[in-house]
Amino acid sequence: MKGRIRFIVSAYIVIISLIIFNLFTSTDGILSYVELSEYKAALEQNISELGSINNSLVKDSDKLIKQPDEIKIQARELGWVEPREGIIVVKGWRYDKSGYSMGRLLSRERTGNIENYSNLIISVLIGLSFYILTGFFRKQEI
Repeated sequence: MKGRIRFIVSAYIVIISLIIFNLFTSTDGILSYVELSEYKAALEQNISELGSINNSLVKDSDKLIKQPDEIKIQARELGWVEPREGIIVVKGWRYDKSGYSMGRLLSRERTGNIENYSNLIISVLIGLSFYILTGFFRKQEI
């Protein structure tokens, strides 16, 4: 009779430890939720950066459409010259017009169900060790 009780208690320990491990470490657990919320924050930041780039590009395109002299200014910044003009290069000075970055490529890689199997194995080992240890101490008492 006591062997059955040990087995039932061991089974309960396996179930409870599996629930606890899955609560924290599974793909739908608390740690995954924290990682997902950090990923969400990075995506929102990327969206806001892309929105500001979009606003800047809309302003630039409005200038190019509504102000004809702006085309000449932009062309000169890119290095275009008119006939009979030359380019003066100052030694040691470099003009880099910063372009726009297109945002960051963010990806979230999900691991498979490997953690769930490891949680199951660890939980079964905990229950099995409880069953073996309680049997070992029971034999010493006799």
